[in-house]
Amino acid sequence: MVFKNRTIIFISLIYIFILMYKISWFPLAGLLEGRENYLFLSFCLIIVLFTFDLEKLNLKLINLKKLDNLFLLSLFLIASYSTIFYNTNEIIKIQNAINLVSTIFMILLFGIILPKFIYNTGYFLKLVNIISTFGFLTALFGFFLYFSGYKPLATAEYLISFIRHPNGVSIILSLTSLATIYYYFAKLDELTLFKKYFYFISFILQFFAELLTQSRTGILALVIALSVFFSFYYRKKIIILFPIAVISVKIFILDYILKKGSASFISRARLWLVAIDLLEKSRQTFIWGYGYTEGNKLFQKNAFYFTEIVEHPHNAYISLTLMFGIIFLAVFILYILFLLIRNFYIEFKHKEKKIQLFINFITSTMLLILLQGIFESPMVLYWYFLMPIFIMFLGLNHLMNNKNYQFDNFLKSNSNLI
Repeated sequence: MVFKNRTIIFISLIYIFILMYKISWFPLAGLLEGRENYLFLSFCLIIVLFTFDLEKLNLKLINLKKLDNLFLLSLFLIASYSTIFYNTNEIIKIQNAINLVSTIFMILLFGIILPKFIYNTGYFLKLVNIISTFGFLTALFGFFLYFSGYKPLATAEYLISFIRHPNGVSIILSLTSLATIYYYFAKLDELTLFKKYFYFISFILQFFAELLTQSRTGILALVIALSVFFSFYYRKKIIILFPIAVISVKIFILDYILKKGSASFISRARLWLVAIDLLEKSRQTFIWGYGYTEGNKLFQKNAFYFTEIVEHPHNAYISLTLMFGIIFLAVFILYILFLLIRNFYIEFKHKEKKIQLFINFITSTMLLILLQGIFESPMVLYWYFLMPIFIMFLGLNHLMNNKNYQFDNFLKSNSNLI
C-alpha cells in the first residue's frame, strides 16, 4: 500500500464532516464558506506527510482493454479539452485553478486511494458502521429539535437536525438509512439480540426522520433505492412482499409527499430553464460548456436576474453540462449505465451471499445518489459533502470489477469486523 496507515480514512472523514459543518446553523460555520479547497489541500499535505510511502509507489499505465477505463479516460480528455481550448479562465484565474487542482486531488483521494484502502484492509464495514451511527445521531438530534419546539431557523418548520436546510439533512439520512439496513443484514449472523434491535430501530428512526424533512427528492430516492436493495436481497420472495410494498408506498410515501404541492417542482423547472438558456447561447457552449467554476458562477448570476438567488441549477446533470458540455454528459451517462448494468449482471451471477449483499449495497447507494442528482446538484459540486462520497462509491464500484481486487480478498479482509 502506498498509504500505510489509517490516518487517511480519519482525515477523509474529518474533511467530509467539515463540509457538513459549514452548512450547519452552529457557531462559526460561516467562516468555512469559500475556504473548502484550502482546507482540503491542507489535508492532502497532511496525508502525504504522515502516510505516503515512496518506496511502494508503483505507477502503471491505464489498462485500455477495460471498458470502464476507456470511459474514465474519455471523460478526462473531454474535460481537459474543454478547459484548455475553450474555457481557459479555469486555468488563468487563480481561484478557479485552485478549485480545479483541489478537485483533481479529491478524485485521486476519494476515487482511487481511499477505496483501495478500505477495500483491502478490513475497514469497509467499519466505515459503514460509522455512517450508520452518524445517521442515528443526526435523526435523534433532528427529532429533538422538531418536537421540542425550538426553531433556530425558519427552515425548522421541517426536520433540520444540525444542517440548516432540510434538503441537506435528507441527503444525509437517505445515505445513512441505506448504510444501516446494509450493516444489519451484513452482520445479521454475528450481532447480539440487543444490537439487532438497535440497528433495526435505528433504521426506522432514520427513515421517519427522512419523512419529516419533507424533501420529496430524498424520500423518493431512498424508497426506490430500498426497493432495489430488498428486491435483490429477497429475490423470488419479493413477489410475496410486492403487494405489501406497493400499498405501503401509496399510503405512507406518495400521499404524504404529494401534500406539499407542486411549487417546489415549478421553482426547480425555472432554474433548469435558466441553465438551458445559457447552454443555447452558442454551439460552442452547448458542446464544451462554460468551465468547471465559471459555469456555476454564470448560472448564479443569471438565476439572480431571472428567478432567485441560488447556488446551483438543482440538477447534477445540467450542472455537468454547464461545466464541460453535452458530450461530457453523454459519456458520463453511458459510463453510469454501464456500471449499473454490469453490477446487476454480476450480482445475479455470483453465488456468495455476502458478495451479493456487498454489490447490492454499492449499486443501491449509487442509484440513490444518482436519483438525488435529478433534482439536486451537490453530487458534482466540490463545496458539498456529497461529491467526495459519490466519488468514493464510484471508486468502490470500479474496484470490485478489477481482477487485482478479487471478492475473496474483500471477504477475507472484512471477516472479523465490529
